[in-house]
Amino acid sequence: MQDTIKSKTDQVIDRITAWLNSGEFKIGDRLPSERELAVKLGVSLLTINKAMARLEDLSLVSRSAGRGTHVTYLPSPDAIAVICDICHLSNSSTSTYDVLIANLLKEARDAGAIPHFLIGRGRTAPDFLDSLGFESAVWHSIKGAVAMAWRDGVEDVMEKRGIPLVTISTKDQGSHSIILDYVELGKMAARLIAEAPEGDIGLFYNSCFDELTWNNPAIAFIDEITRLGISPERVKKYPSGENRNAGYELARKLISSDYEPQHLVFTDENIAAGYHDGMASQHSPNRCFITHHTLSEQPLPIPSYFNRL
Repeated sequence: MQDTIKSKTDQVIDRITAWLNSGEFKIGDRLPSERELAVKLGVSLLTINKAMARLEDLSLVSRSAGRGTHVTYLPSPDAIAVICDICHLSNSSTSTYDVLIANLLKEARDAGAIPHFLIGRGRTAPDFLDSLGFESAVWHSIKGAVAMAWRDGVEDVMEKRGIPLVTISTKDQGSHSIILDYVELGKMAARLIAEAPEGDIGLFYNSCFDELTWNNPAIAFIDEITRLGISPERVKKYPSGENRNAGYELARKLISSDYEPQHLVFTDENIAAGYHDGMASQHSPNRCFITHHTLSEQPLPIPSYFNRL
């Protein structure tokens, strides 16, 4: 990746905002004349004029004939943009991002940066990028960005602006990615179950996976079990809601049928906790695995024999 070369105008803006941030100039102070600044910074008078016009648009300075240029506002502290796609906000599965986002924002705040959540929309990449409002003044203080979903073109735009980008995605996308790879988790659970003694395998999964083929740990688990030479008929599938009560109800149904698989795999931590609640008086199965976590406000009573992947 090549280093981004800023225009002379942007370089002048960076120098002047750095002076303002350093406390060298305060609100109400008069800046040197544009001619003096041109000499001091080694640029043309036209470049200084363009930079001052941009700073005036940002309300950082005011210019008037005869009075010169005065500081009217100090730059905002460094900011971190958290870019979200509006199409994901109604999807409860996005809660899996929350812990990652919380940790990233803590790091940002510890470094003195302020997070700004920016909501994008649009069916095409150009429409999505246009919705982020790159002409807004807020982008002048943004020093880094986190994208909670991948859209083509976002990294290119950030690179041109010299803004490092981290993507949180279910695919390896971008130069700096945090990957939520549920397929690999499903395969890991299958490999570990394959080491266990014979017996039925209960696959308790979010019912939404019945409609999703991409990044699906339930499908990956069954495919890997089959590849390892274990009959998929040993796997009993139990679709479930994505909450603790749904897991509890599944457990009670199995108790009433006097049946429980010897080995369990859960795709959701809340389902696992509810299942444990329902089976609290029963013997624990041989092996239990949780392949994918869901954020919960309260600590979940998941016993030690549940192995988290």
